[in-house]
Amino acid sequence: MKLGLLAQVAGITIGLGGTVNLLAVQTAQAIAPVAENPAIIPDNTLGNEPSLVIPIHPQLDHIGGGALRGSALFHSFLEFNINEGKAAYFINPSEAGTIFSRVTGNNPSQLLGTLGVIGDANLIFSNHNGILFGLNFRLDMKGSFVPNTADSISLPGGHQFSGTNPQNVPLLDIDVDIPIGLVFEGGPPAAIINQAGVNRNSELSFPWQLEPEQHLAFVGGEVLFEGSQLLSQGGSVEIAAVGEGVVTLNPTATNLNLGYEEVESFADIQLSEAQISTEGGEVQLWGRQISLVDGAHIFSHNQGSEAGKDIALYAEERVVVSGTSVDAQIRSGISSITSGRGSGGNVLIDTGELAVTDDSAITVATVGSGPGGDLRIRATESVKLSGTGFADFQENYLEPPLTRMTGLEDAQNGLISGSSGSGSGGNIVIETGKLILEQGAAVWNITSNQGDGGNIIIHALDSVELKQSGLITGTGDSRDAGNIEINTQRLKIHEGGILISATIAEGSSGDVLVEASESVEILRTQSTIEQLIGTGIYVNTTFGNGPGGQLSIDTEKLIIHDGGVIVNNSGASLASTIIPLGGQGGDVTVNADYIEIAGTSADGKVSSGFGTTTFSDNDAGDLSITTTKLMMSGGGRITTGTAGAGRGGTLTINAESIELQGKSTDISFSSSFLATSGRTDLTEVVATGAGGEIQIFTEGLMIKDGAEISVASFGSGEAGNIEIIADTLELDNGSIKAETISGAGGNIQLQVQKLLVLRNDSQISATAGTAMSGGDGGNIFIDAEKGFLVTFPEGDSEIAANAFTGDGGNINIKVSGILNPDPSQITASSEQGRDGEVNIDLLLDNQPGEEPLNRLEPPVEVELIEGCQVGKKGEYVEFSSVGEGGYPPAPEDIFDTTVSTWIPLPSLEQDSPPVISKETANVDESIAREDISLPSKAVPASRC
Repeated sequence: MKLGLLAQVAGITIGLGGTVNLLAVQTAQAIAPVAENPAIIPDNTLGNEPSLVIPIHPQLDHIGGGALRGSALFHSFLEFNINEGKAAYFINPSEAGTIFSRVTGNNPSQLLGTLGVIGDANLIFSNHNGILFGLNFRLDMKGSFVPNTADSISLPGGHQFSGTNPQNVPLLDIDVDIPIGLVFEGGPPAAIINQAGVNRNSELSFPWQLEPEQHLAFVGGEVLFEGSQLLSQGGSVEIAAVGEGVVTLNPTATNLNLGYEEVESFADIQLSEAQISTEGGEVQLWGRQISLVDGAHIFSHNQGSEAGKDIALYAEERVVVSGTSVDAQIRSGISSITSGRGSGGNVLIDTGELAVTDDSAITVATVGSGPGGDLRIRATESVKLSGTGFADFQENYLEPPLTRMTGLEDAQNGLISGSSGSGSGGNIVIETGKLILEQGAAVWNITSNQGDGGNIIIHALDSVELKQSGLITGTGDSRDAGNIEINTQRLKIHEGGILISATIAEGSSGDVLVEASESVEILRTQSTIEQLIGTGIYVNTTFGNGPGGQLSIDTEKLIIHDGGVIVNNSGASLASTIIPLGGQGGDVTVNADYIEIAGTSADGKVSSGFGTTTFSDNDAGDLSITTTKLMMSGGGRITTGTAGAGRGGTLTINAESIELQGKSTDISFSSSFLATSGRTDLTEVVATGAGGEIQIFTEGLMIKDGAEISVASFGSGEAGNIEIIADTLELDNGSIKAETISGAGGNIQLQVQKLLVLRNDSQISATAGTAMSGGDGGNIFIDAEKGFLVTFPEGDSEIAANAFTGDGGNINIKVSGILNPDPSQITASSEQGRDGEVNIDLLLDNQPGEEPLNRLEPPVEVELIEGCQVGKKGEYVEFSSVGEGGYPPAPEDIFDTTVSTWIPLPSLEQDSPPVISKETANVDESIAREDISLPSKAVPASRC
């Protein structure tokens, strides 16, 4: 249950906020206002220096007398109440700088009229039973005011000015200039309830109006602000709820400073429908649980040239900011704004837990030339932000970073920093155990004018979780957006959560830097109907020429499932709408021990993965991945691409092992590494920029079950190239492709140290003109000087560099041996243009311990068997190099476990140039033969 908002005669209304404190409720009921209270009644504890009540007229009393000690004047009362419509003023002797007033009776004070001081003295007003400031209370004084419910006031020499044991203080023997502190003995806490200035009949009043250098401090066992309105013109406001201990009072030339080093335990503070507004003054709250609910707001505004003062909340256990006013016009929150040349004040929160929920916000901003203040949060346990739903989040936060900048007036549901002036925005810094954002909450730092945006910096010892919520920085003008930095053990983004830095103008977007010592998980894009963009991490530049920032992720384990994405784009694609404007794209760098990418969004339209893309005239950024193991399945993708005139980025992967497997459930997406020019899903876009490169360095690469590595062009731009350096490379119904619809095919360069295996309809292709149009086929280079090319009988695998109207590409293979019981297809042909060449260089060394083989002297020309010759109309063949004695075996011959190497034969058609010349068909004297062990079963030497 939550603590009530109004403690009046009728009782306590239960609403949002902290937990119900029965003692506070009882205290509130005990001091609820009555029609007429006993007046001000002095006691007799001051001997021959008693306090005196001097009636001026029926509505006004002056209070004189008291014990003057140095600059301190002491008053003591049995009862102290001011009824509505009446006023009481302390007389201020010229010698007195501070007035101390205590109540020794058993009743709380009800201050329903006006309380003042005739003069400049400070007033420390104590009643250990409690204090109620009624609806029509008004403060009228120039000095500082410290209402409190302390049991006693400590004095020099260990003496006490006590309300609970008033006879113990020998005042006549004490000469003090300032007391030491307010003492709370740990008994049942007495409350201070402030209802002054409640907005009745839509009439707003400010009964608490502080002048510059004034200090107003409420120090109670519990402190409740219920609809109160407090305005400070430069003065400072302090609220403290103390359970046990001493609050020290330290004088300055113009003020009183309170210290809490000797407080052993705090109590609760609640502000409901209350407003504290200060023009350049400081605000501090100290308590166990601090709640701002139902439209309660603390607001600091700096209009001048001096630096603004801070708003600081210190809570042992928890700070809660939640809800709106009854008419929904005022959100609960804390705001520090500067509109002048001076810097804005900071908002500082130090607690165990912070909860910001239900349409509330904590804001630091500048709308002037001065820089905004920082929002700094230290919550040892957790920070939890909860909004009003995903729909509000998308409207206010998700679309704006890509198409416009949200105004500060629209900011809600979270932690906000911004600049709409020429001053730079402040930083948001969070140090916590866990950071949780859900239901449309946001941590948001935006600049929309001439000031640089501030950073978002998060240090979470345990975890950061974003569910249907986001962390956002952006710029809408010529200045740069701030960076996002996250350091944690675990980062989880799911169900529509985003982390984004964006620019829609000339300024650059910020960098996104994630360090998660254990894991990063990006999970579950719901659908493109429910969700504007996929769940994930984004850096974007759209509309203007501002460059995109850098995106860096460093973690032990990176998991991306069910439509999660990591993206750094120039331009954008929103709900199939292209924004073809943007600056230079930024790079993506990923370092992880283990990477797993799988599946698509719920509607199958968003593939899991990460990449860089340009939709504009500017180039996309590069993508670099370093990992021990990379697993991809179910249609996951890693891409670089262009859908505009800019060039696609380079994809570089360094991994010990890589496995690409399968397709999406509806087979729309293959699990793949892609570097493309153009998009098959965006047919209205004709890309002219060249596709990027793919570079892979690994010990083992497996591509199976429809997965692929591809550079491709679906427009007029050239395809990029593929370079793979691996110990082993295995394709099992997998593909490596560098293909184009109409442009020149890309090149494929494979350097394999041990085995290159093709089985089950696998394909290595650099084919051009797949739409039966122009473009020369790309080239394929396979360098396995110390390894072997192995094919298997499950399906017809293919190595092809073909073209339609252009020329076929060239295929160059350097390999120790080719192990293929069932022939693969190796072609470099063109339907209408010139065929390419297929060159196979076989390097067979002796096995250890073998004698060198006899050289052929002189070289012997290969005997071609007609049954294995081929024309140019799509037929294929595999053929054998020289075997023992220098002649190839006949097709029908059987041979043992020594495999002959394969070479191509010329076409029978005279207009088709031979792919193997006599010189290349002869065996060079420098080439020795190496025996290669196969299964013991004898196999045919060749079959056509």
